[in-house]
Amino acid sequence: MSAITIRKLPDHVHDALRRKAADRGISVEALAREALETLAAEPASRRIEDTFSRLDRRRRELGLETVGADWQDEFDDPAFSRSVLGLADDEPGMEP
Repeated sequence: MSAITIRKLPDHVHDALRRKAADRGISVEALAREALETLAAEPASRRIEDTFSRLDRRRRELGLETVGADWQDEFDDPAFSRSVLGLADDEPGMEP
């Protein structure tokens, strides 16, 4: 079997994992192994579907129910696009 080491794991993440593992009566290592096995088994198409579902929910939250002739100039604003995509303005690689 292979092994990995996870460096620079934030304390709050480790604490949350310890609580979850304790609640289930397993070790943090066993919990992490289960999570990684689940992630590895998940088909890429499922992750893409999840992404599109998340974007669709965000679009509806912003009141963008239809696509088509109702295009507004504000839709061309990069800040608006970042909002629709759920990206923060300080996201790496994003222009202000």
